[in-house]
Amino acid sequence: MSTPALAHDIVFTSYPAASAQKLGVKCSHAFIALDLKTGKVLWHRWIDSDVMSAPVAIGDEVCCTSLAGTVYRFKQRDGTVIAAYRARATSAPVVYAGQMFWTQRADEKDKVLEGLVRADLANQQLHRFNDKEAPYIDARIQTLSHLNYLATQLDAGNGFAGGPPVSANAMAAFGNIGQSTVSALQMFQGSRMLVQNNHTYNCMGDELVRTRLDNQSTVWRKKLQGDLARDGGHFGAPPILVGGQLIVSTLQGDVLVFDPCSGEVRGTFSTGSPIRCQPIAVHGHIYVSTQDGRLVCIRTNNPQLTGWFTWGANMAHTNSTTE
Repeated sequence: MSTPALAHDIVFTSYPAASAQKLGVKCSHAFIALDLKTGKVLWHRWIDSDVMSAPVAIGDEVCCTSLAGTVYRFKQRDGTVIAAYRARATSAPVVYAGQMFWTQRADEKDKVLEGLVRADLANQQLHRFNDKEAPYIDARIQTLSHLNYLATQLDAGNGFAGGPPVSANAMAAFGNIGQSTVSALQMFQGSRMLVQNNHTYNCMGDELVRTRLDNQSTVWRKKLQGDLARDGGHFGAPPILVGGQLIVSTLQGDVLVFDPCSGEVRGTFSTGSPIRCQPIAVHGHIYVSTQDGRLVCIRTNNPQLTGWFTWGANMAHTNSTTE
């Protein structure tokens, strides 16, 4: 369900590994590294469920968040396990200035919450902050949403009318991010953070949020249109930063250009179709794929909007144009 990552001529991905159960290993998937040119398997390690969105390669490490919410860190060359955080993480990790960032569930009693997490890579200490209510990952709400209805129909058209196969271990995701259909899990990109200049930017359900890291204060919030209970999922995909502009694609079908400092909208491009994926920007063109199966190219006439070539900016999926 995830996109492969590429770094140092090594491809990183995951696959269902039913043989693990026969070996007594309580894991449903394997994380694997393959030589780019020959396809030779370099190493693999058991993980508790499929990779969320995509692996992330940074420096000599490759990291990933599983759909069950575990964050793994491996050495790229030999698969040495550096760390595994059973964190209920809800987005792929991002590394910035010696620290790793992700979002995670932070439930209190009957409330489903999501917060930001900073992990120090040197001492592996975790710090969670800025929790907010998160119906967009609450299975009780998502099950009744239009997203779930649509995803169920898409699954039926792709041979999964009876639900995902057991080997997919979709229920691990259901208990963490509130989705359990193949289509919804493939669409899911979470509240992944963009970290720049001591600030984070991310879409958390129905709003785009800028947070200052040194004091964890919210600098601004911008509401995105939609009904969380009715529509389901996130109303904005993970933002990108190119040419000094913050760009967000939305469920309403708009691609919005924000001033990253003030949060003011500087431009709006309407596609006419709902969008749940991160846009890319190349040589002044913005490309997005839509929920109804279209690929849209927007000519902005601004050549500075470039450098974000795929999900997460590059084939390592670092979520930064400076890596």
